[in-house]
Amino acid sequence: MRGVLTRRADFVISTEKGYRHVSPPQHLVRDLLTRADLPLPVLCGITSIPIIRPDWSIQDEEGYDTTTALYYCPTPGSRIGPVPESPSPQELQAAIDLLLEVVCDFPFADAASKANALAVMVSCFLRPAIEGQIPISLIVKPRMGTGGTLLADAFSYCVAGESCCLIVPSSQEEEMRKKITTALISTPAVINIDNVVEALSSESLNIVLTRSEWEDRLLGSNTQVRRPNRAIWIATGNNIRPGRDLVRRSFLIRLDRGTSSPWKHEGFKHEPLLPWISQNRGEIIRSVLTMFRAFAAAGWPQVEVVRFGGFQDWANKIGALLAFMGVEGFLENLDDFHQSADVENAEWERFVNCWHATFGDEPMLVRQVVEAINSKDAALRDTLPAALAEALSNPAASIQHRLGKGLSRFHGRVLPNGLRVVRLGDDRAANVARWRVIRCEG
Repeated sequence: MRGVLTRRADFVISTEKGYRHVSPPQHLVRDLLTRADLPLPVLCGITSIPIIRPDWSIQDEEGYDTTTALYYCPTPGSRIGPVPESPSPQELQAAIDLLLEVVCDFPFADAASKANALAVMVSCFLRPAIEGQIPISLIVKPRMGTGGTLLADAFSYCVAGESCCLIVPSSQEEEMRKKITTALISTPAVINIDNVVEALSSESLNIVLTRSEWEDRLLGSNTQVRRPNRAIWIATGNNIRPGRDLVRRSFLIRLDRGTSSPWKHEGFKHEPLLPWISQNRGEIIRSVLTMFRAFAAAGWPQVEVVRFGGFQDWANKIGALLAFMGVEGFLENLDDFHQSADVENAEWERFVNCWHATFGDEPMLVRQVVEAINSKDAALRDTLPAALAEALSNPAASIQHRLGKGLSRFHGRVLPNGLRVVRLGDDRAANVARWRVIRCEG
C-alpha cells in the first residue's frame, strides 16, 4: 500500500524553507488498509495563489477546488488583502501599473515582445482557466547577460515564489525525455529550458507541449508514472532556432539591450529584481485578481486575435485580458517569427524548386537524384538542405537515406512556391519509391 501511495501521490511536509517531499506516513497506510471504500478526489496539484477556473470564477478561500482538482494553500508571501468586487478605474489602473512594473527593466526589442512577455506573466496566474495547452515562449537575445533567465525567473517568482524548474537542454532525445519526466514529477508552475545554444529540437518536447498529461518510465526503474502537465514552458538562449515542429508550438519574446556588453547596464528601477518581487508578491497577486474582476465587471469584452492552431483558447483569453489592460502587440510578431524560424522548410523549398527546374515533372528515384548531385549538378548541390549537405560530406552518413526520409516528410505538402512533392508508388523492378515534383494550379 505504501508503494501504491508513493506512485499515486506526492506527500510533502511544510518547513521553513518550503515544502519537502517525504514518504507516505505509516499511520495513514494502516488507516487506509482498514477502509473498504475511499471516495478520494483527484488532486492535480497544490497552489499558493487563488484559483481562476475555466468559467472565469475564482476560488479565493483555502481548500480543494473540485473543478480544477487543485488545492489552494496560501503561503505567508502569497496572502493578499481584500480584492474589490467591482474595482474603480483608479484601482484598476494601479493594478495594471504594478504588473507593468515587474517587467519595466527588461529591454524588449519591440511592442510585440513586451506584450508577449506580459502574456506569459498573466498566463502563470490564469493557467487553471486555460482549456488545453499553452505554447512555449522563446526568450531570445543576441548576447548573454541581457536578462533572459532573469525574466523567466521573474514570472516564476510572481506565481510560485521561487525560481523556475530548470532543464539543461540535450541533443540526445532519450536524455531530453528523462529530463522532462523529472521536471514534471514535482508539478512546477514554470519550467525553463535554459541556455539553449542555437538549435532547440526535441520530439519529446513537441509532444509534451500538446499533452495535458505526461506518461513515462521513472529513471532507474520499470515503474510508469503519469503526471499532469499544467506548467508554463519557457526556453531561453542566444538566437534560438526552434526545430521544424517546435516552430508552430512557440512564440517569441526578443530582448536586445543594443550594446556589446548588456551585463554592464545600470539604472534599473528594481535591482535586484527577484527580492523586490518576493516582497511585493502579495500585492502582485492582488493586482492580477483586481484586473480580472474589473474585466468580469466589464462583461468579459472579447477581441479578435491571430489564429494559433491548438492554442486558440489561450490566445483568445489572454488576448482579451491584455487588450483590456491597454497592452498592444500581442502575437503581432507571430507570422514573421514562424516564417523566419522555419529554416528547414525554407531550405527544402529552395531544394525542391531546383529539383523541378532540373528534372521537371519527370518521376525520379532517390538514387537518380543523388547521382545527379554527386556527378554534375552544382545547382542541386548548392541548394541542399543542411542535413543533406552534412551527409554529403560525411562518409559515415547516407545522403540517399536522408533524402528519402525528407521526401517522405514532405509528401503531399504544397510548399509556398506552389510546388508539391508526390510519391508515385514503388518501382517494381527496383522495389524503391519514385518521386515527382509538380506545380499545383491556383
